[in-house]
Amino acid sequence: MGREIIDKRTNKPIRAVSDRTIKHKYPAALGTLFELAQTYEAYPEGPIPTIGHKIFTKKDLATKEATNSYQPFSDEELSRIFNPEKFLTQERPADFWLPLLAIFTGGRIAELCQLAITDITNQNGTWAISINDEDYKRVKSNAARRIVPIHPQLMELGFLDYVDDAQVHGDMLFPYLTPDKFLNFSGTPSERFGKYLDTVGITNSKKVFHSFRSTANGLLKDADVAEESRCQFVGHEHGTINSTIYAKKHTLNFLLKNVATHLIYTTVEFDKLVYTKGRFSAELNRLCKIKTMQDNRKKVLEKKHIRQKYLNSIIPFTSGTYSRRGY
Repeated sequence: MGREIIDKRTNKPIRAVSDRTIKHKYPAALGTLFELAQTYEAYPEGPIPTIGHKIFTKKDLATKEATNSYQPFSDEELSRIFNPEKFLTQERPADFWLPLLAIFTGGRIAELCQLAITDITNQNGTWAISINDEDYKRVKSNAARRIVPIHPQLMELGFLDYVDDAQVHGDMLFPYLTPDKFLNFSGTPSERFGKYLDTVGITNSKKVFHSFRSTANGLLKDADVAEESRCQFVGHEHGTINSTIYAKKHTLNFLLKNVATHLIYTTVEFDKLVYTKGRFSAELNRLCKIKTMQDNRKKVLEKKHIRQKYLNSIIPFTSGTYSRRGY
C-alpha cells in the first residue's frame, strides 16, 4: 500500500524545506533553547552546539572558488610589506605577528588568530605551534590539525618574548580578538591587513593575507620539498590513499630540518624587525580592557534578551496562571 502511494506521487514531489529555513530558522530556534538553558544553569556556559554551522550559498561557493586563485606575493611586494619603516608602525600585536607567522608556517589566518598560549610548546627541545580544534577552536579539515615547528627566524625575531607578554593577559596568543557567530577570530585582523596593503601600494584583489600561504607553499615546491611533506606542513589534504591512511607522519624535527628551513625570504630585512619585549604591553592592556567591557555588556544584554523572549512566549490568563503559547 505504502509503495503504491509513493509511486502515485512521483510526479508531484513533496515540498522540501528550503536552505533559507534551515540556515536561519532551525539553528536560531535551537540556539534560543540552549541559551535559555544556560540562563537557568541547566546547560554549561560556553559555545552552544548550533554555533559554527553554515549552509553554503552560491555566493559562498563563488567566494571559495575565488579564494583558490589568490596569488602569492612577489619578492618585491614582500619587501614593501615588511619594510621596517612601515611595518614597525604596526600598533597591534596581531598586525605585527600574523604576517610573520604566516610566511614561516603557511598557516591560514583563522588558524593563527585563534591560537592559545598552550598551543606554543617545546617538544623535546624543538619549539612548535599546535594547530587544533580543541575547546573554542576550529580547523578546516582533518589535515589542518597539525604541529608546525617554529622557524629559526621567528625565534630570532623574539616570538617567544611576545608569547610571554601575551600570557599575562589571558589564554590566547592575541587575547583581545573577539569571534564572530561562527567562532572565527580573523575578521578584524583580515580587514586591517587589507588596509595595510593599500598603504604599501598593493591593490591587486588577488593579493590578500591568504597570499602568504600561497607564497610559502610555492617556495617549498620550488625547493623540491616532497608534496607529502608540504601537505603535512601547511595542512593540505594529500591526494593518495597511501599517504592519507597508511603513511606515517613526519616528525617535528624532520619538518624543521627538511621543510621549514626552505622558507627563506632574501628581500626582507628581518634583523631590523626584532621584537622588543614589552613593546605591545600598553596596547594589550588597553585592548583587553575594552574586550572585557564588551564581553560583560554582551552577557548582560543576552540574558535580558533571552528572558524577554521567554516572557513573550507565555500568555496570562484571567485566573492569574500562565501557560505556554499554543497549549
